[in-house]
Amino acid sequence: MTTAGSSSSAYQGGESGESGESGDWYSYDGNGNDDWDHLTGSSWDDVIQNSQERNDLLTAFDDDFYRQSNPDVDLAVSQGQVASCLEHFLLYGSQEGRAPNSLFDEPYYLSTNPDVAAAVSQGAFNSGFEHFVSCGAQEGRDPCEGFDSEYYLTQNPDVAAAVNSGAISSGFAHYMAHGQFEGRSAHQ
Repeated sequence: MTTAGSSSSAYQGGESGESGESGDWYSYDGNGNDDWDHLTGSSWDDVIQNSQERNDLLTAFDDDFYRQSNPDVDLAVSQGQVASCLEHFLLYGSQEGRAPNSLFDEPYYLSTNPDVAAAVSQGAFNSGFEHFVSCGAQEGRDPCEGFDSEYYLTQNPDVAAAVNSGAISSGFAHYMAHGQFEGRSAHQ
């Protein structure tokens, strides 16, 4: 693991899709300073430079899960060797096959979406997760056996209406930001 940087991460924003509004921020110093520039040129460049995809990435990435699942990263962040868990994931973790949250299952996603697996092997995407954040969630693709996008939208017409109106990018984005905390069921 290669590391660099210091401090912690923070995200506060509206629903995915509210691109460019003042609520969208990612901070390495905890003060809300937008600091994505040093990640420019990384394998996640396209996602980072698109504000909706960046919001979807922030919604899909679970800092607490990543920290608990990767004690070495937790130590590196606490020692200031890397600025945040998200920075580690973008620079190293995704290439190392580390899970970004408890729901995304890379082998499942690639095996149930052979077109995505082909796109990853051809270099169009760095990983299934990058595809999922960039377009898969919006297409209604399921990130794992435990989340059924079609079921979630059918069972939650308010969420389906929000997705259809563009207020939120996907059922998965809603579930990660709100639904799981509201006790909404993600699958049958």
